[in-house]
Amino acid sequence: MQISPPTEATQLGEKSYKIITDFARWFGVSTKINEIKDLEKLLVNFGVHLNFISTAQWLANTFNFLEITGPKQIKLNICRDFEEDLKKVFYIQVLGHYLLHSLEGKREFMLKKLGEKTIYSKEGLCFSLGVLLPDEVFIPVAQKTDEELSRLFRVPLHMVQIKKTFLKKENLI
Repeated sequence: MQISPPTEATQLGEKSYKIITDFARWFGVSTKINEIKDLEKLLVNFGVHLNFISTAQWLANTFNFLEITGPKQIKLNICRDFEEDLKKVFYIQVLGHYLLHSLEGKREFMLKKLGEKTIYSKEGLCFSLGVLLPDEVFIPVAQKTDEELSRLFRVPLHMVQIKKTFLKKENLI
């Protein structure tokens, strides 16, 4: 499956939030990602090798979180003990990095550790927000508590809080 982001989405910058979340929303609708098992099948189709690691290894953070070395050559290290909602967030971020930053494997890409303060991390996060919490669905219910929204969208609480922060910054809520 070849899915290319709009050219503007691959350019770094503060204005990329809307472009990336619009592309992510389209991607989420066109791939119909709903359940973790569907997402894992999609990852396999994209060539992702899921390397499940222990909680101790995850906390030690001595590995590369994500390595993309070519088309269908993707390695993701993820903690086997994560709940499904958190795995879903990471899986979608990986797809975002694959599509936006490696240009479907045409360019090597590596994310050394999770939570790096880079534009790449921010854009991967924007992609996952666009897929999991699309603006047109989230904004009408944004007045609910963060806990209610987390349950409603089946995402970790911090994703709801980050989404609200982005939307406030864009003056959308």
